[in-house]
Amino acid sequence: MDSQQIIKISRQYNKCSLWVVAAAALIMLLGISICDAQQLVNPVLISVIYALVTNWAYGLSWKAVANSSPNTLSKFYLAASAIRMLAGVLVAVVFCVMNDDREAIINFIIVFSAFYIAMLVFDGVFFARQERKRNQ
Repeated sequence: MDSQQIIKISRQYNKCSLWVVAAAALIMLLGISICDAQQLVNPVLISVIYALVTNWAYGLSWKAVANSSPNTLSKFYLAASAIRMLAGVLVAVVFCVMNDDREAIINFIIVFSAFYIAMLVFDGVFFARQERKRNQ
């Protein structure tokens, strides 16, 4: 891959991940509105911020690794997923420590997990397609 392709893929990743986060947030907010579950607004907000920050960092990191050593991208995918998981666990633990309401914690974990899984599936599909194109 040349530098222009890497920049194009990085921009495409950022754009698509933003759309996925926005779509997930809108679906959640629609569900909150329909079910009148206002207690889920803060978990959605925290999950959106987490997803945006981690996707931005993931995109920048991927771009740097793809430019410097594209042969190690498979190791990058594994390491970045582990770091993202640890960051997610840290966010969940901090939320649990800051709240003493059991229902709020359960609601947060459900919403946060939904966002986490959506982003995990998106990353897997997006980069699997990119690797398939690169290997052809």
